[in-house]
Amino acid sequence: MGCWNGTCMITNLPIVYAEEVVLIPISKTSTTKENPLASHTIYYSNDLYTPHPIILEGQYNDYGIIENVKGDIEQFKQLVRSKSMVTEAEIVLKEEADTLIGSYLNYVERENVKDLGFILIHKGVFDKLKETTSEYGSKESSVDEIMRFIERLNSKDHEYSHYRSSDQFVLKEIDYTRQSLGDMVSLNISMMYLRKLWAPCSGAGSQCGIEDCHKDVNAFVTEYIKKTSENEEY
Repeated sequence: MGCWNGTCMITNLPIVYAEEVVLIPISKTSTTKENPLASHTIYYSNDLYTPHPIILEGQYNDYGIIENVKGDIEQFKQLVRSKSMVTEAEIVLKEEADTLIGSYLNYVERENVKDLGFILIHKGVFDKLKETTSEYGSKESSVDEIMRFIERLNSKDHEYSHYRSSDQFVLKEIDYTRQSLGDMVSLNISMMYLRKLWAPCSGAGSQCGIEDCHKDVNAFVTEYIKKTSENEEY
């Protein structure tokens, strides 16, 4: 099978071989009694898919996943096993890779886990958005609320729940890091301001017209922001 470029969920720009990216797992937003979230009209950024507060960093490997992985590796493995109910030995046997986390990523990318996928974002964009949104809201307060929510969740017999104010899934069996919880709070603020939806990205497209198309869109965005910033009615 041939190689292919990934797609950045924020910019819709292609992700090419060896580019630095972040990978965030997502699941379809549930409408069960335990998690009555999805609305018939799309309003919130997570009305279709919701992110898990697990962040992996690495380089795009040209085949849909990342390599030289760092970040929430153990948490990602916990998530995959909790969703698939298989052992690590079974994952490695089915999806042989150079690294253990590579086997896990292959396992998810090839749709072996029900209701679990992931999105990619250029790391430069991810880092910039975290920096931009750090001044909005009370990040530390939000993270503290999530930590308390996890404590309450661990004392109850729920498989999982959703924490609306942070727009992310929280599973009781996963040992989340405070850093990733905080980064996801910042990223979700960005998603709100950008009016973006959490969703898998299209992998189709040509490199030929990408420069002109993005220049046209960016020119409109720049002019629109200038106009609205100067007009008090907006």
